Amino acid sequence: MTRRHPHQRLRIAEGGPDAPHALFARAREADRFHPRDRTLPFSAVLSGAMLGQAGYRVALDEIASDSTVSLNDRLDAVFVEIAFGQMPFYRPVLERLRGRVDLVAAYGPYAEAHPEAVLDAGAVAVIDGDPESVVSPLAAWWRSGRRPAPPPGLWWRDGRTLRHSGAAPSAKTDELPFVPASVLRSERYHKYSFPLALGRPLHWGFILATRGCFYSCRFCSSMARQSYRLTYRRCAPERLVAEMDYQVREAGRTVLSVEDEIFTGDRKWAMEICRLLAAKNRRTPWIIQTRLDHMDEELADALRTAGCVGMTCGVESGSDDVLERLNKKSKVAEIRRSAAMLDRLGFRNRYTFMIGAPGETPDDVRRTERLARELNPLIAQMSFCTPYPDTALAEGLAGETAMRHTDRPWGNVSEMPDEIIARLRRRFYRRYYLSARYLDAHLADWLGYAWHNPGRAAILTWKALAFFGRVLFSGDATGRCVPDNPPASGRAAPSQRVREVT
Repeated sequence: MTRRHPHQRLRIAEGGPDAPHALFARAREADRFHPRDRTLPFSAVLSGAMLGQAGYRVALDEIASDSTVSLNDRLDAVFVEIAFGQMPFYRPVLERLRGRVDLVAAYGPYAEAHPEAVLDAGAVAVIDGDPESVVSPLAAWWRSGRRPAPPPGLWWRDGRTLRHSGAAPSAKTDELPFVPASVLRSERYHKYSFPLALGRPLHWGFILATRGCFYSCRFCSSMARQSYRLTYRRCAPERLVAEMDYQVREAGRTVLSVEDEIFTGDRKWAMEICRLLAAKNRRTPWIIQTRLDHMDEELADALRTAGCVGMTCGVESGSDDVLERLNKKSKVAEIRRSAAMLDRLGFRNRYTFMIGAPGETPDDVRRTERLARELNPLIAQMSFCTPYPDTALAEGLAGETAMRHTDRPWGNVSEMPDEIIARLRRRFYRRYYLSARYLDAHLADWLGYAWHNPGRAAILTWKALAFFGRVLFSGDATGRCVPDNPPASGRAAPSQRVREVT
């Protein structure tokens, strides 16, 4: 029997004794060194909850690299999420499911971009769009013998002919179910990126109130977003407040993460949510994700009054030139102003930065280092600028793409070699987290977090040491220190880049 990673199958909906069985399968992402969050997979969980409402027994299986889907249980439908770079992993899984499970459907960035390859590998249908708006109609259509007509949002084969029923309608945020309490109580999902000292253990809840974004940053990819489509949609403020209450009451959540791409994108909507929460006098803290240029003091003060304690904001770079090339539509000066205001109001924030942008030089990276130390957030995270196939950065790189990877550059589009980018990122982390300014401001936060969350703190410490262990006092594994003025030239040769394996 094929081995599975222990404790990976998670029940989403129970169903009755004779209920059809459905399974959502996802590749369990490795994080060998770089600490990463375990964020709830909204598409799988919410689609599964909707199938549960239709009478299915539904589970979620996160498959480790040495595992595949177990067929010990009777399965009527399997839905697999395939991201860019994952097709070599999924091909044997799909081949094994072919002919053994009646409905095998795929969704995700790669499946949507390459439906023929996925169908050839063993899937019988590929979802084009938000799976939440397609999975239940697809299951009903399949069980009816594929009559009368397929729902929109499907690729499938009719004999040898490839058929397409058109793009799926966008998922309607007010019609989506709440995240099931059983999923949250499993404690599988946790935000390592927010070691908040709240005087209690952190049991994380996860909510998605809006979908999409109205910006067009050149690096933005569905690999990193919570929604496959950029069309901006939001739920009613009352619905968000109701789900917050549900997660606290039914799942015992002690802190909530609203995972929207840009929570304050609609200022009036965000202010109404703050008003509703303040009127209820809720005591459960929550965090958001937004942009610093969508933040003003009145809004920030309303968020704080409503219980918001922190936020994730994408800063990306300390260079206006780099921000312009990324089409970020923000300036360093306004980032400084907003961040200083949030710090003054007492928010504990996570700011994300990027290295390896088009045209970026070591001088630009030094500007980013200086800006990070000036802003001094609780968490500063630097990712590699990666040309995922569905981004504007990938234009002109025909046939070239990248996998999600946190340990080294992938698909370098900058003017610096991979080795220099990796060293500069290690230097960024070393100088930031070992600075006296950082330790003076945040050591108490870390100690308070560890006191109330010793297990999570131990895991985070182990991950951080695995990442930093070789570079705390040296530039790389060979012990060479990062030069203060590394060469700016030497763009990665095409042979250094990785092509998508289909």
